[in-house]
Amino acid sequence: MLDSIKKVLLYGSMALLLLLISTNKVFANAAEPPSIVIIVPGATEDMKLFIVEGNIEIEARKIDKKWETYFTIYSRDLEKVNDFKIKVSSSKENFEIDFAKPLKRYNNIYVLKTKEKVLIEGKTISRSIKLVTLRILLTLMIEAMVFWIFGFRKKKSWIAFLIINVITQGGLNIWINTFPPLQSYLLFNVILGEIMVLIVELVVFINAVDEHKKSRRMCYVVASNLLSWIIGGYLISTFPI
Repeated sequence: MLDSIKKVLLYGSMALLLLLISTNKVFANAAEPPSIVIIVPGATEDMKLFIVEGNIEIEARKIDKKWETYFTIYSRDLEKVNDFKIKVSSSKENFEIDFAKPLKRYNNIYVLKTKEKVLIEGKTISRSIKLVTLRILLTLMIEAMVFWIFGFRKKKSWIAFLIINVITQGGLNIWINTFPPLQSYLLFNVILGEIMVLIVELVVFINAVDEHKKSRRMCYVVASNLLSWIIGGYLISTFPI
């Protein structure tokens, strides 16, 4: 049992390392990413956001993601203004926030706290922890169901299952969190990460678990990861990242 856990930790650490170093961002042949993304938790349905300078007022594009809303501003919009403000307008409130042009051309991420009327640069730590934890828990629930369906009942099999998935899915979701929420081809990056997880889990699970035949263990890993890909694709398209 101790040797099995050591193997799990060794291969799991390798998986985590591979996931964390594979973070290159490529924009070739991709749609232009937004220059500024402003994340608004709990935005009202009628909320609008504008960049304003004098008589110039340009409305940001709005994308709803369950309990968050993304307002996007593109570099072509910023060419029309110099020193602008962010204007927030809804039936409940109207206010403006001073804003300097972003240092980077693309993917400047901010979180708008409407109550305090402030912009926070980057994804907040609390938000990242919440979303990463949520995705890991959902994946564990899905894969635990498949694990049970495939007939795994031994305690040491379930311990290995938990260790393997917490390491691999934790690494995958921490890696996903490094991408901007509207990164072009984000789904393709997720699929790449899932393939890496699949390969590692096939090697680790087959060696760490001795319950049932090798073929059944392999089928479980493939089936659980395919289901995770399908559900993960849905989550990427509808939930905050």
